Order: sequence, then structure tokens, then C-alpha cells
Amino acid sequence: MSSHNNAMKNFDVFNKQKSSIACCFENYTKEAKSDYRIRLEASIDALRFITLQGLASRGHDESDESLNQGNFLELIKVFAKRNSDIARALFDKKVPGNCTLTSSTIQKEIVSVFANETTKRVIEELDGQLKERFLGIVHVGNTTSLTLKAAIEKLLGANSLTLSSVRGQGYDDAI
Repeated sequence: MSSHNNAMKNFDVFNKQKSSIACCFENYTKEAKSDYRIRLEASIDALRFITLQGLASRGHDESDESLNQGNFLELIKVFAKRNSDIARALFDKKVPGNCTLTSSTIQKEIVSVFANETTKRVIEELDGQLKERFLGIVHVGNTTSLTLKAAIEKLLGANSLTLSSVRGQGYDDAI
């Protein structure tokens, strides 16, 4: 198949409204939608607990044969033991393997949403008042003043803040 033919095929799929995610989700049964929501809420609750406790979510060996699959998967199993709806929604044979909402990618996305919401709340809390708040960690290639300034400006800009409202403190006799 040529690149052109592949592109045309992908365009046709994109153009078909019936294959959109929203349309496919609408075609789910009421039970399937409910099960999806149960799986999502269980994943969110487990990650909320793990994050608040400052624990790692992933394990060294998350295979089915492992005796300890990590905090997240083990907590999900506890939820399932205590709640038959969660057990059915997660471990029923009808659940597609790519829709369990327990993959590491889903875990990272949920934690990323937590981080974004936390950052948003920190910024709302500032509301023009002088407060010291942690906003984030940024990786920099080197620690020259220009690189650090650019990284700070980028972080502030990404959160709709300006460098003009930042006040610094130094403790090493530097001016």
C-alpha cells in the first residue's frame, strides 16, 4: 500500500462520524457505560489514596503470576474483594483487555490530571496575595542564569502567571 492510499483510508475513517469515540460510546449499553464508570472511579480512588500517601503505584513485576503486582493493582484487587460491582466491572470475561483502565498509561494520565488540578487550585489561592507556594519541578539542561530564567518564565507562562509578580529570596549573600 502506498502512503497516499494509507492516508486516504485514514481520512475516510476520520470522516465517518459513526466511528468517532463519542458515537461509539453512545452505542454502549447502559450496563457497559455503568461498568466503565465503575472501573474509572476505582482507578481514580486507588490513585488518589496512593498519591496522598506518597506511595509508588507501580510494582517491579506486574505480571499475572506475581505475588505483589504493586500498590495500585493490589489496591484495585482489595476494592474488588469488597465490592462485587467493581469485581464484575473489572474482572468479568466480557471486559476488553484494553478497557480495564488499570494500565500504566492510564495511571499516569490520572495522576497528571491530579497535578493539573492541584496547580490550578494553588494559582487560584494566590489571588494577588504574597504567598510562597510550590508550583512544579522543571528539568533544565544547564544551570546558567539565562537557562533558569527561561525555565521559570516558561513554567509561569504555562500557568498564566508573569515574572513581574515573582519575588525571590537569597541566603548566600548574593544580590
